[in-house]
Amino acid sequence: MILFSLVLLAAAWGSLYRGSDDPVLVRIMSPEGEWLYSLDTETDLLIPGDLGTTAVHIHGGEAWVSDSPCRDKVCVSMGKVSSLHGWIACLPNRVFIQVVPAHSTGEAEVDGVSF
Repeated sequence: MILFSLVLLAAAWGSLYRGSDDPVLVRIMSPEGEWLYSLDTETDLLIPGDLGTTAVHIHGGEAWVSDSPCRDKVCVSMGKVSSLHGWIACLPNRVFIQVVPAHSTGEAEVDGVSF
C-alpha cells in the first residue's frame, strides 16, 4: 500500500510540474489597454500608465520592467518573470505584467496562494 501511494504521488507530481509544449504569453495590462506577446519574443515596449511610461522588456524567455515613473520603483526591483503565473505590478502607474498560458487569455483565476 505504501509503495502504491508513493508511485501515485510521483505520478501526480510529475504531471503537475512537467514542462508543457503549450505556448506561453506575457499579458500586459494598463489603463490604456491590454497587450499579449509570446514569451519567446525579443522586444522592448513602452507601456502608457497613469503616471507616464513604463519600460517593459521581453528577452530570452523572461519579462521585466527596467524603468517606471513611480516613486519607489518596486516594479523594477521585482526582477524578471518567466514561469507561469509569475507577475510584476506597478500599482501607482497601474501597469500589470503576467505570464499566462496561451489558452488562458480571459480573466486570471484566483488560486490558493493569492486567496
